Amino acid sequence: MIQLLMSLFEWVVTICERTGPLCTSPTCEDRQAQLFLCPANCGCKNSLTRLAEKSRVVKDYGLRSGNTELISNTCIVEGEFVAVFEETATMWSQDEVLEFERVAVKQNAIESDVQKFEFFVSGSNPENQCHLHIVPCEDAELVLSMEITSSLRHSLQSQSEWKGVGQYVNHTCYKRHQNVELQFIMVQAMQEDDNGNALTTVKPDVTVVLRKKLEIQPNEFIRY
Repeated sequence: MIQLLMSLFEWVVTICERTGPLCTSPTCEDRQAQLFLCPANCGCKNSLTRLAEKSRVVKDYGLRSGNTELISNTCIVEGEFVAVFEETATMWSQDEVLEFERVAVKQNAIESDVQKFEFFVSGSNPENQCHLHIVPCEDAELVLSMEITSSLRHSLQSQSEWKGVGQYVNHTCYKRHQNVELQFIMVQAMQEDDNGNALTTVKPDVTVVLRKKLEIQPNEFIRY
């Protein structure tokens, strides 16, 4: 589902519940089932490797000026990551989410030519079922320039450093054309020794990814 509020897009993500703690020697399948990424050097479909080769952004495509499309470069296999959202910040508490929404709605209601908020991805935290938002760094920086609570400021200052183009994906209401799904994925949520054994867990960094849902051929529009 996608909702438009002023100029603010909300992408709603449904997340599978984690079934338990990650084992001490997790396989790629274990990590995927528990919503954790595999290390980049793993090279499996549950790692964010070679993403730049998989898709590209095409601007001013079609009849509408300024229209942006995300298009595949190659065949993408089932369950593989297609793209990741670039540089985002995560709000975990309901109070932070509500505060951000109030600021965003107020800013986007201004009729003059001021910077507007772009989008946020909304979903549920599988750990405690709380609501959370992920916002792009441009929106985070805009809120940080305003008078906000220290809690919200701390969350928005902690930004992921992933580079990607996932935020350019477009939505379609026709399920047969939805070839990817949005997912929240835990990133850098654990430390491992040289053999891949878990040493300790840390507070997860969260990112939004596009995972292949249907067969994707080269030069195909990517839709969720």
